[in-house]
Amino acid sequence: MTYLSVSLYFFHKSDFERGREFLTVASDTVLKHDLDLAVLANVPAEADNGTYSILPLDDAGVLRAAFSHLVFTAVDAQVVLNVPPIIDTRLLDKFDLLMNTQVTSNADINFLRAKSVRLLTQTRQLTAAWNSGQSPPASWFEQYWKLIEVLHAHIGVLNPTQLRVSFIPDAHTTGLVVKLCSTMALAALADLHGIFAPSSHPESSRRYRDAVVEIVSISSTFSIDDCQYLDPILPVCWSIATKRILDSEVVYENQESIIAAIRACNHNLQQVLPFVSDFETGAEPMLGII
Repeated sequence: MTYLSVSLYFFHKSDFERGREFLTVASDTVLKHDLDLAVLANVPAEADNGTYSILPLDDAGVLRAAFSHLVFTAVDAQVVLNVPPIIDTRLLDKFDLLMNTQVTSNADINFLRAKSVRLLTQTRQLTAAWNSGQSPPASWFEQYWKLIEVLHAHIGVLNPTQLRVSFIPDAHTTGLVVKLCSTMALAALADLHGIFAPSSHPESSRRYRDAVVEIVSISSTFSIDDCQYLDPILPVCWSIATKRILDSEVVYENQESIIAAIRACNHNLQQVLPFVSDFETGAEPMLGII
């Protein structure tokens, strides 16, 4: 975790190269000690017993949280900066296996966040295959429906988690992280529904719009003071979610207010965090070294 903390420090200072360097060291350490295998070996065999917590409850949970934190940081940096994978793909594959195991529904916030970003990247890969111009194989549609189901189940965990957290004193920052998780998951859902939204498929169009509206509803709650606890992946999510609107592939009655609300959030985020892109233009942040 020390290497990961140092990596986050350099990323926050806009020093991508040193941030990636320490992230790689953290990844190599996990591989050297087979910690990813240890995480999978300690997955609960049964569903949780009703105890609710967004923090690890035992040593296995602490290990899973640390592993999830590494995965999120690496995938987040990859998506935000549009660079090749930063950590060994074995770790990503093992986390994907973890997502499909009997992890408690109230798994810690690090796991929920890493799962959200992995589902977002899997969705992007699927939509890229659809947009490649080649006829998708039959397996593409199987993956499409599977992702739809997994995303709905994940959002079904995040929604009550957000509500519970809102009742916990001094948990505002944790609530922001849950909202970030929801935004990533909803952006993935919008991406999938957006494939068929422009093709005169009313249900896909309605669900695409609903996902975008929900993202705006969440994003509109972020104040300028909240931005320091948020993440530069948000404009990527906004860009993915609103692409069909920005490209005039679909037209909705209130779409100008949708774009305006996100634009205001994007502006606030750019004042506080490094590596924040413009969701409308797709302008990528500069990889600075300080």
